[in-house]
Amino acid sequence: MDTDEIESLRHLHWMPSRIPVIDALAADVPPGAGVEFEIPASHEQRWYPKPDGTTTLYLPYSGAPFDATIFRLVPGGWDHTTCDVCTVVIPPMTLCYVTSKGGYVGLCAGCYSRFVVRNTSLMSRVLTRVKRLVGIRSGIQHK
Repeated sequence: MDTDEIESLRHLHWMPSRIPVIDALAADVPPGAGVEFEIPASHEQRWYPKPDGTTTLYLPYSGAPFDATIFRLVPGGWDHTTCDVCTVVIPPMTLCYVTSKGGYVGLCAGCYSRFVVRNTSLMSRVLTRVKRLVGIRSGIQHK
């Protein structure tokens, strides 16, 4: 993510999550070959190069029908997620944060704290001070 994308994280809608281990679809791509098949829709995919030059594509399996001549089902093959900012591996069932609206973004607890909570808290403090300076009160009415 670039600096502007990281700055925009605090404006997204977030929810805590614990990503479980799920099944994956895998397809092998021979060396030098392009991907000549349709990749099922997914917000994530992983490419694993092998010593023989083949690359294996992994996708989280949603349960939808798939072309068994291209993909094979790997039980429990999607066994972690990664933080979209720092790329740390987030083990299954570890607390992380994901967007609840719009495009999918997943953050480890550290990046969520650093780039969402901290920036939101700073903005909240700045807005509170600005409101006081211009005479706008919070939702509490004083008599």
